[in-house]
Amino acid sequence: MTAESAPTRSTAGVPEVGWAVLVLVVGAVGLAQAYRGWLPALVLGGTAAAGVLVVLAGRALRTSTLVTTLAALALLVLGTTLLLRAGDTAAGEQPWRLLADAVPRLVTGPRPAPAAPDLLAPSVLLTGLVSVLAGVRLGRPSRLRASAPVGAAVLLVAGAALTAGAADPYGLLAVVLVVVTVLGWGLLDRPQRSPGAVPHRNRELVVASVALALVAVPVVVGGAVLARDDAFDPRSVVEPPVTDVTVANPMPMLDAWARDPQRELFTVEGAVFPLHLAVLTEYDGAAWAAPSAFRPLGEAEALLPAGERQAEVDAQVTVVNLPAPWLPVSGSPETVDRASALVDVDSGSLIDPRVRSGTAYRALGLVDAPDEAAATAAGLPDPATVGGLLATRGLPDGLRQYALSAVEGTAAPFARAKAVEAAVRGNRTLDPTAPGGSSYRRMQTFLLGDEGTPGAQAGGSEQFATAFAVLARAAGLPTRVVVGFTPGTEDTRTGVRTVRGEDALAWPEVYFTGAGWVPFSPTPDLADLGPDVPDDTPIPSAAPTPVPEPSTAVTVDVTAPGAAASGPDLTPLVLGGGAVLLVVAAPLLVLGALRARRRSAHRRAGARGSWAELLDVADLAGLRAHPGQDARELATALDARAGDGRRAATVVAAAEAEAWSPEGSSPAAGDPWQTARSIARAVRRRTSAGRRATWGVHPRPLRAGGTRKVPLPQRLREPAAVPQDDHERWAPESRADRED
Repeated sequence: MTAESAPTRSTAGVPEVGWAVLVLVVGAVGLAQAYRGWLPALVLGGTAAAGVLVVLAGRALRTSTLVTTLAALALLVLGTTLLLRAGDTAAGEQPWRLLADAVPRLVTGPRPAPAAPDLLAPSVLLTGLVSVLAGVRLGRPSRLRASAPVGAAVLLVAGAALTAGAADPYGLLAVVLVVVTVLGWGLLDRPQRSPGAVPHRNRELVVASVALALVAVPVVVGGAVLARDDAFDPRSVVEPPVTDVTVANPMPMLDAWARDPQRELFTVEGAVFPLHLAVLTEYDGAAWAAPSAFRPLGEAEALLPAGERQAEVDAQVTVVNLPAPWLPVSGSPETVDRASALVDVDSGSLIDPRVRSGTAYRALGLVDAPDEAAATAAGLPDPATVGGLLATRGLPDGLRQYALSAVEGTAAPFARAKAVEAAVRGNRTLDPTAPGGSSYRRMQTFLLGDEGTPGAQAGGSEQFATAFAVLARAAGLPTRVVVGFTPGTEDTRTGVRTVRGEDALAWPEVYFTGAGWVPFSPTPDLADLGPDVPDDTPIPSAAPTPVPEPSTAVTVDVTAPGAAASGPDLTPLVLGGGAVLLVVAAPLLVLGALRARRRSAHRRAGARGSWAELLDVADLAGLRAHPGQDARELATALDARAGDGRRAATVVAAAEAEAWSPEGSSPAAGDPWQTARSIARAVRRRTSAGRRATWGVHPRPLRAGGTRKVPLPQRLREPAAVPQDDHERWAPESRADRED
């Protein structure tokens, strides 16, 4: 086998490797938009670069492609396994089971997803596979190397699917990907041509257009489909995973905290608002049951819709001495910066199996906050939609009759709830030392027992809240009980509030259509938690005037989620359009600057620089010379393309004279640079419209490996050497000379 026919192992240079890594990093950044924070972009971008570099490192060590690929995949699997293990809340699961659970959690979870290790694992695996494949394909003899751009497009589409198009709403990353791809193909693609071959001048434009379409069309079309309101959403076909967690009901802790009022439970910074610890909805007549089916935050919607007006409560909480795994939060948690946090969707109870003393987290909760008009006009939902919120199985007749007598004469649902609140509060006494419990028997003693009987007409917030919930359900009101805390005592120097045992209490809430969950305050000596709306009928057992406590005042702004703006907001459109123009214009400005620098270097290089400029002109006109071509042949082709005499030949002659003449010789007549520029303008006028438009910024002349100050020597001919006759020097001296 001859040297010409022997196969050579293709390699990729540093520029090509850098281009491929940059393309993949752009796609990885698009996928990272599905997560919160900057860390996912760093992890996925590093994975995109590492896959290519590991494969190329194995190739540099002359390891077979199969072994290198297997080694890269093994490293990828190891890294993914470590991420899954790091985010596993239930240790001992097999990696493939953890991955099978992480994928539906990621697909159905909140948008954007928290940067949890196990949630990052599927994206790391996908990015690594794409990167390894691109590294294997990199450097192969191919006209258009599409592995890296196609892989980056896959990552972009995956990010769009995980965020329903929100990862790249204005298409900026897609535009960056297209620009980087086309620039790389234009600068790095070096097709081999036979000597003397002259390509069609429009061929490169066609190739670039096809390449642009191959990358742009899938990205743009995919983004348009994913951004539609009625577009396919993976959440519609993936069932969110449910974690069954056995947790202790915190209701019995109220008695212990009441007996130790100065016990510090946690500290909180932020809006002054009561906090929920656990929301209890299931009552069987003996006790309240804590929820047990938890999901990652944001993976499903609650059974009952939120109210029309809500308050956002942002708080920073630090756990001191709370029973695990409960996390206090105001209202229904919207976002929590704890990746391992789980929520019961219907109740809003928040837990974290990893919570410990000293655990700090930031939580944003949504609290229904109806105004007076909404509360007064609120209705009740269909009983079939409220599940067990009306359950009163086994309710004694005495309690049922007490509930019906309490609401007798009331009309509106909210007035009915206020009547139950007044009836439960009555003249009863808040006594933390009274017997505990939430059973029907305890409620009978608490509500109907004679004074002097232990627990009669006296109890803690547990008894007041449970009595309200039981009587309200008997009156047809869907209720639940919240175990929580008042906002605590604030340190005026730091603004940090300390929540102690004395701040723990239970209160009931009633669900109204349009108003959402509204809290009530049947417990004496506590400020009203709900809206201050007068009853429409007198209540026999009037409630005492609430004692105002600043710590329970709502200090957050309340907005209506469905409120429409006064006009269309064009700011995102303007900013997006400006950003797209900037992304498109920036590469053009860079290319224009590089081309201007190149022309300036040619001008300073004299006649040889003028010939180098004409070589660039020939390259742009599709007359690229091969190393063995004579300079005068190319000059003739340039003059023919310019249609303007034999001026290029004069530049060749001047360059040859400058290249081979001794130092200090007189320069050639005329100005070769002005002649070269005149030829360039003439050739440009005779090219296609597309080439004329991109003449000053086209990257093709930059592929020569830097600024060409002196053209290749084989393109200029050395003047013929004059033979030197040394005969006289070595001839014998004449006799006459010797005599002299």
